[in-house]
This record gives sequence, structure tokens and C-alpha cells, in this order.
Amino acid sequence: MLDPLKTLPRRTVAWLGGLPGRLWMGLKTLPRRVGAWILSDRGRAVWPRILLAGLLIPISPFLAVLWRIMLYGSASDQTIVIYAILLILLIRGGRIALKKHPRD
Repeated sequence: MLDPLKTLPRRTVAWLGGLPGRLWMGLKTLPRRVGAWILSDRGRAVWPRILLAGLLIPISPFLAVLWRIMLYGSASDQTIVIYAILLILLIRGGRIALKKHPRD
């Protein structure tokens, strides 16, 4: 039986021999590279959307319940949902406004 490494060209064997070291170096530098990407302009633009997509998975049953309330619920249930959404938007807008204006 032929040894598969002996039948390969020397450059390929050398490349395969160095593969574990390259993988280890890639894993060692991964946190630094990911951190640099998150802090970059493109990372800051994409990162909140990634978090939102990850957050939507566990809260999707609650969103389905809210959807059913808005379609088939009574007027008081629908009013509570609308007020809760407005309160969230007001708090979010207030936080954004506070971040834009520095403290006096």
C-alpha cells in the first residue's frame, strides 16, 4: 500500500505539514480581527443588525402573539399594544437625543 503523503508533490506535503500551525495562528488572531472589524465603520453599521436578527429568533413567538392581538383582539388589548410600542419608541428617541447632545 502506498503512503498518500509520499505520492503527493513536496510542495503539497509542506503545505499540509504547515496547516496546523496556520490554523492555530488564525485562531489566535481571530478575537483581535473580529474586534477590529466590530470597531470599524462597516462593523458598526452591520453589528446592530446582526444582534437584532439574533434577538428576533427567541422573541418570535411573542411577536406572533402581538400580531394576533392586533388582528383579532379587542380594542382595549390593541390599545395596550399600541401604547407599549409608542412608549418604547419615545424612550428610544430620548436616548438617541441624549447621546447627540453632550452634558452641560
